[in-house]
Amino acid sequence: MMLATAALTVQAQDYGKVQLFIAQKKWDDAIKEVDRLATDKKGSTNLETIAWKATVYSEIANDPTLLSKYPDALSKSYAAIAELRQKDPSNKIIKEGALRAVSIVYANNFNDGRKLFEEKKWDEALTKFTIAEDLGDFISKNGFSPNKQNIDTFAVLFAGYAAQNAQKPDIACKYYEKFADEKIAGKEFEDLYRYMIEHYSKATDKAKFEKYLAVAKELYPKQKAMWEEYEMDAKIKGASPTEVAAIYKAEAAKGTLTPEQHAFYGGTLAEFDKEALSKLDSLGRIDIKRTSSDAFKKAFEGSNNGLYAYNAAILMYQIFGEMDERFYALRGADKNLVAKRAELEKTMQVVANETIEWFEKAYTILKDKSDRTRTETSCLSKSIDDLTNLFDWKRNRARGKDLKAYDAAEAKFKFYDGEHGKYK
Repeated sequence: MMLATAALTVQAQDYGKVQLFIAQKKWDDAIKEVDRLATDKKGSTNLETIAWKATVYSEIANDPTLLSKYPDALSKSYAAIAELRQKDPSNKIIKEGALRAVSIVYANNFNDGRKLFEEKKWDEALTKFTIAEDLGDFISKNGFSPNKQNIDTFAVLFAGYAAQNAQKPDIACKYYEKFADEKIAGKEFEDLYRYMIEHYSKATDKAKFEKYLAVAKELYPKQKAMWEEYEMDAKIKGASPTEVAAIYKAEAAKGTLTPEQHAFYGGTLAEFDKEALSKLDSLGRIDIKRTSSDAFKKAFEGSNNGLYAYNAAILMYQIFGEMDERFYALRGADKNLVAKRAELEKTMQVVANETIEWFEKAYTILKDKSDRTRTETSCLSKSIDDLTNLFDWKRNRARGKDLKAYDAAEAKFKFYDGEHGKYK
């Protein structure tokens, strides 16, 4: 934006020389004169002297040939403008004769910033955009532009983008906040809101997290599920497996969770690493897996999503696997060991049947789906593998004990064994 301005009035002979040199485009002389005035004890504090300094250096900065001779002209003009703003809050002198300087410094910093941005020189671009945004904000707030707006949208955006790319999230979010406070929406800006929300979640700034999450919900209602996931993620941030399980059970008891929310809790519980789970005993670990599986079952019931059924099954299968390890740890002919194995096998049969039920739900839905994703096809194949293994186990446990149970398990084993390799 280039602003029209009136010339500074010539109230003293000294300023007349500066004006004459500018009119004659004698820039070397203009610089010498304005620098002389600026170093003079009386003139250095005069607002009009500062304004002339801003003007002279801005005009030099606006000419590429002159700028190569005086490379610090742009920064000197900006410094003079900043001094004027500080010493004259009414901006009277700027309005009377330095608006063109403001416009030139703004435009040149913005254009330089764009060039540096395209060259991926993020820190240097940020420096330029910081000045451009500062002056753009000054122009907007003081009504110095015919374009009436509260912020300079482009300068704010580019400053934020440059800071983000320079790995300076605090600075990036400072600019994005200005954008969000104006409630500016658009598909292309959605990631900006996500970046802010994620940053304030990591920074544990609850007030700003909640403020800008509310804005995002208002501006992007179609992304309701995503915003709710951020909200839930913040709720369980830093919680232990048992704490997350307790939070989920309390939320689930209300009966208001969506399938996606059930799946979120199921996934969170399933993703705890060995270190987090190592603090629990075997029963505690099983309870976490069971709660995770139950969450995916609830998610499936509300969506009929085969992947949710698969996740519910695989978590039960992990519980079965732990029990199987305990079973073999009890090997031996001792009477007590035999009794313990028999008791454990009863529980394993219950868990195996439940696991089979959910693998078969996943198998039935995924095999009939014509537009399976790679993930769905992979889960279908794994369901077949695990069903084959489970029926093999049931067949072996029934061998020589229960012919009817053996035949049923044998038939299922052969069926799923025959399904291998069918689904690509």
